[in-house]
Amino acid sequence: YTKMSLAVLVVNYNSGTAIKDLIESYLKLNSKPDLYILDNSSTDESRNTIEYYLRNPHPSIFITLSDKNLGFSGGVNYLANLSKNSELLCIFNPDCIFSEETFSSIHE
Repeated sequence: YTKMSLAVLVVNYNSGTAIKDLIESYLKLNSKPDLYILDNSSTDESRNTIEYYLRNPHPSIFITLSDKNLGFSGGVNYLANLSKNSELLCIFNPDCIFSEETFSSIHE
């Protein structure tokens, strides 16, 4: 048995400080799935947070900045296309917080 490859997709639009909390909780995980974030043309401080992580990259975080709001489903479809090598996709809202238990049941 081998673990299936997993990608986490997050579409951000004006989520305030929530996206920072999500990314920081992700960085604390011991085992990290790939994290794909699309900023959907935000106009609040969440855009600055995402730009910070774009300038200070992490090897398993993939960030896209969109100048056009693609909508939620358009954003998810865009990220799903980027993560097409993953066997499983999990869609999370920007206000989620990760813990070590978040993905444990997927591999049981």
